[in-house]
Amino acid sequence: MCIRDSDPAAARAYVEHVGKVLEEGYDGIIIDEIGSYSGPRIRKVARLWDGIFQELKTKHPELELWIWNSGALRPELAEVYRRAGAIVLLELYEEWATAAVHTHSFHSYLDLGISAARRADLINVDGSPHATILCPGVSHYHGGMARDQIEDQVRYTKRQAPEMPGISFYGGDDKWSEAMDDLN
Repeated sequence: MCIRDSDPAAARAYVEHVGKVLEEGYDGIIIDEIGSYSGPRIRKVARLWDGIFQELKTKHPELELWIWNSGALRPELAEVYRRAGAIVLLELYEEWATAAVHTHSFHSYLDLGISAARRADLINVDGSPHATILCPGVSHYHGGMARDQIEDQVRYTKRQAPEMPGISFYGGDDKWSEAMDDLN
């Protein structure tokens, strides 16, 4: 379901839809592609999602909310996520960043995500209900990711953000999964 930043009817329909899903026995929802808004639109989007999340949390206090945040973690949305007690998955894809902006300093990009989560008080501290998890991509796009690149991202994240509760990956397959089994 697509929620436009200026469509309250769609927001109400979304809340109703999620309520029906939760009544079927699910513990929560995962929402993809929130983020990457710029300019004045970000405030409108943040208000809309804040209203949706607060209504859902009021009607379903035990709701688990996982959000895939694309682009930079904007302060306006970070506050919405924190208030909702969300688990935020920061989409930080080396293969995309390298292809799109020709960066050779992906660690700096990871550092930006980590510092934004810390500034927003979104890293799991003292059992808080919200947390941030970095999500490097491991897809086949733009040449994909080699095992040593993925291992480097895991080790770097553990070193730079030991308080982060985990790391998630996007876009892997069975072959990739088998190769990663010993990265714990």
